[in-house]
Amino acid sequence: MNLFKKIGKSIAIAFSMYSKIPMVQFEWKEEDMRYSMCFFPLVGIVIGLLSWCWWLFCQQFGIGKMCFAFVGLAIILLVIWMAIWIRWMRFILMEAARKSWKS
Repeated sequence: MNLFKKIGKSIAIAFSMYSKIPMVQFEWKEEDMRYSMCFFPLVGIVIGLLSWCWWLFCQQFGIGKMCFAFVGLAIILLVIWMAIWIRWMRFILMEAARKSWKS
C-alpha cells in the first residue's frame, strides 16, 4: 500500500508542476518527488486526450474550426484563471488567519 501512496503522490506532483489541472494539496517531501519525473509524459497524454475529446465533440456536432479554436482557448484560459484564483483566495485566507492569530 505504501508503494501505491508514493506513486499517487508522484503523479499529483507531476500534474501540479506541469499543468493547471487542480490536484490534491499535500506537503511535498523529497521521497515523494523521487519518481514524479516518470509521470511527466502522463501529464502530456492527459492534456492531449482532453484536446482530442474536444475535437471529436466539435466534429460530431458540426462545430466550425474557428469555434473549435476559440472555445478550446477559452477552456484553457478558464482553467488557468481558476487555478490562479484558487491560489490567490487561499493566500488571502491564510493571511487573514495569520493576522487574526497574531492579534
